[in-house]
Amino acid sequence: GLYRSEYTPLKAGKFQVFVRTGGHDIYCGKGEEEKCSPFDVTVFPGPVVPERCEVESSTGEKDYLVKALAGETGKIYLQTKDAFGNNQIAGGKTIIVLFISNTNTEIRYRGNVQDFQNGTYAITYSIPLAGQYTVDIEIEGGSPIFCVGLQNIPWYSRTYNGINPYSPPSTCQNQKPFLSVEHGPFHAPS
Repeated sequence: GLYRSEYTPLKAGKFQVFVRTGGHDIYCGKGEEEKCSPFDVTVFPGPVVPERCEVESSTGEKDYLVKALAGETGKIYLQTKDAFGNNQIAGGKTIIVLFISNTNTEIRYRGNVQDFQNGTYAITYSIPLAGQYTVDIEIEGGSPIFCVGLQNIPWYSRTYNGINPYSPPSTCQNQKPFLSVEHGPFHAPS
């Protein structure tokens, strides 16, 4: 007989789909040596959902989402995700990064975005003026969540496991963080 089956994959990755009858893989008319089951299936992540994407600092000593020295180069990372929390595997998204002064919103500094073409981005910045700044990141017109504080599990390895709904670490929030830029060390006149 003819049978039809449908499935909706939620987890991205490479899988095998087994089609069996009577406990044996189907042959598709090719005999046991060249049977067609299992089928190789690649499931790609869905479209980027900005509200599921995560921004955080590197695994270094300082959390550059909330603290920096004037003139120092800070580095943070962005992992783009789909609606289920699958990590994206392609780049090319429009990312806009601004650091906006909390005392004078006309003072703004841009972040430099490096696209690794695998769904991850590095953002570097250098702010010459000490003060408090709002970290404003826009991905395809939406805002990500911000993971303040160094995490036990690195940003690039957190993803949907295919069983339980993905949930970011508890330190990740929708609220844009405030970056405190302090004066760097002073030097004696030369």
